[in-house]
Formats: sequence, structure tokens, C-alpha cells
Amino acid sequence: MRRLGLIALLAASLADPAFAQTSDWNYEAGLCYDTKTPAADRLPRCTAAIDLGKKQSMNVLDEAKLFTYRSDAYLSMRDYPNAIADADAAVKASAYDTQALNMQCWTRAVANVELDKARAACTEAIRINKDDPNPFDSRGLVNLRDGKWAEAFEDYRVAARFLTMPYSRYGAGLAVIAYGDVPRGEGLVATALGRDPKAGDQLNELGFTPEKMKTIGAAKPKSN
Repeated sequence: MRRLGLIALLAASLADPAFAQTSDWNYEAGLCYDTKTPAADRLPRCTAAIDLGKKQSMNVLDEAKLFTYRSDAYLSMRDYPNAIADADAAVKASAYDTQALNMQCWTRAVANVELDKARAACTEAIRINKDDPNPFDSRGLVNLRDGKWAEAFEDYRVAARFLTMPYSRYGAGLAVIAYGDVPRGEGLVATALGRDPKAGDQLNELGFTPEKMKTIGAAKPKSN
């Protein structure tokens, strides 16, 4: 009887609306965080988790994470205004969340808007955690956008120290090519592609290709 009583108590707790709401939030949040799922399918899950979380007074770290992941979904769908708005909402929820700060930087760098704000967000993320390669990689793109080849190389170089980030090495190669050292830059690009044939896809889609960077490097005035 005691065992049945415990089972009955557990069943009653599972049926309680408060538990159901928490369970729903965990389910929706889990689907939101699954980046292997197409962005269009993740987006409504993120929104549902955000709405449920507001009703439950979720903590600021969860709020920042959900907005960051929804920002990523919007970005994947090339909805830049909403991606930027959600990244800003994530930072508003938790100003010291480096993932949120990185997204605030990355969304603007990809969209090529408010690059000063993007740089400031990346720099703050690096100040908080200099061992995270992602803000260095994101700031590398900001520097490519601004034509700051030496700074871009340095940021990508730091990020590329992490062996799981061959795309950062690819970015470093592009910066070196634009700076005028084509053989060295092509060597970095080749190494990156050797590790991951898709290492340059994202930067290429954004308009940064070895061919374009060679043109930029060739147009630079030669020093005496």
C-alpha cells in the first residue's frame, strides 16, 4: 500500500499544471538548442520556450541562451534584423554571457552593419574569457569587413590555435593574401581546406574569396 501511495503521489504531481509547464519548457528548449535541426523548425520551438519561460520567471542565463539560439536560427534563415534583435535581447538578459556577446558581434558582422558595435561586443566577450576562440573568429570577420588585414590575421591566428576551427585558419589565409603575401596566405588556405574541405564556405558566401583578396593585395600601393 505504501508503494502504491507513492506512485499515486507521483502521478498527481505529474498531472499538476506547474509540472506540465516546466516539462513543456524543457521539451521546447531542448528542441531549440538542437542545431542539427533545420532553422525553420527550431525557430518556433525557441519562441515557445521563450514564451513559456517568461510565464515561469526563468533565470537570466536560460533567457540569454534561448535568445542566442533563436538569433542563430534567424541568422541561418538570413533574417538579419531579427537575428540582431534577439542577440541584443540575449545580452540585455545577461550582459556577461560570452555566447550572447559573441552572437551580438557575429550577427552584425555577417549582416555588415554597426561594425563598431560588433567589435565592442566581441572585445568584451574576449575580455571576459580570452580562452574562447569564437569571439576572436567573429572579430576576425569584423576586421575583414573594415579592411584591417593585420588585425584580422591576428584574430584568426588566435582562433586557429584551436584545432577544431580550420575556418579560422582559412580566414587568416585570406587576410594574409589581402595584405600582399600571396604564397603564405595560399598556404594557410590550403592547410585549412586540407583539414576541412568546407572550411571556406561561409567566408566565400560572404564575398571573401582568395581571388578577391588577391585583387585587393595587388591594388595596394607598394612601399619603397
